Amino acid sequence: MDYGAEGFRLDSQFNDSEKKEPQVISSRIIPFTGLYVLDHGMNKPKIVFIHGAMDRARSFSGVMRELHPKRTVAYDRRGYGRSRNLRPEISLSIESNVKDLKSVIEDEDVVLVGHSFGGVIALCAAQAISPQTRAVKDSAVNVSTSDSNSTQVGPTASITKTNNKESNFFHQIKGIAIYEMPQPWTEFWQSAGQTPGSLVRSSKTPDEAVDSFMSRMLGQKRWNDTSIRVKEDRRSEGKALIADLSKLYESKPFNEGLIEVPVLIGYGSRSSERHQLGANYLASKLKHSKTREFKGGDHQAHRKLPKDFARFVNELLDLLS
Repeated sequence: MDYGAEGFRLDSQFNDSEKKEPQVISSRIIPFTGLYVLDHGMNKPKIVFIHGAMDRARSFSGVMRELHPKRTVAYDRRGYGRSRNLRPEISLSIESNVKDLKSVIEDEDVVLVGHSFGGVIALCAAQAISPQTRAVKDSAVNVSTSDSNSTQVGPTASITKTNNKESNFFHQIKGIAIYEMPQPWTEFWQSAGQTPGSLVRSSKTPDEAVDSFMSRMLGQKRWNDTSIRVKEDRRSEGKALIADLSKLYESKPFNEGLIEVPVLIGYGSRSSERHQLGANYLASKLKHSKTREFKGGDHQAHRKLPKDFARFVNELLDLLS
């Protein structure tokens, strides 16, 4: 397999000649959401992998095998891979990503592992279960009892009435591991100059966004040499890419002070300075956190260093126990 300069797969994820994953990793479709999921192992707790921009579930297949027989689940997020045609035009917000994660968690205790933008989704999910967040939701629901549909909070916000089970659906999250999450709302990230995210943000079309992103991650020559069919597959994910990265420059989507679960934060010794600074900065803001450096690792450690990444996940499990 050719992973290019930064580890991104260059062959199409939909190539009929692609080698099949071993049968021990099964695939399924989640009812109602239609998300494509890879499932492996049986032992608890359930470990859910959340991929980043322009990535997919199979990026974690090596890590999933290393963690056997632990129960591991990875899924193609809406707009990507085999979940790319699930009405992305109306469902690509961070809030929608969190709702999709809910369908993957189901009714089991879980540990979340977020790579890059997947870390943003994991932290937003953790914020949803904080006592402060739930208290605000419960208060809003109580206020809305005179209106069967919703209550207005502030000039534009509308909170729909929900039952208790819905408001507590993330209570199963026990801990989070994050690897190199983007933080473009910080000064050190903005001072880093041109980044893949800033290129996406300045793009005029989804195709241009993908071309800019992949050229930066792979190198211009490698992306130029990629087959037209693979390029078109990737460009079809342009709307999801723009939705992932653009809004992060507008505002931070979570409050670190509301996150109560333990968080292990990883970064690579060969990664950019902004990712290394970002790991330590995030750890300084969270209540229960710890950092871990991957010797020789870069942004694609989950693909290139599956054994190290599995040890990273196991370290979180040890901390939780």
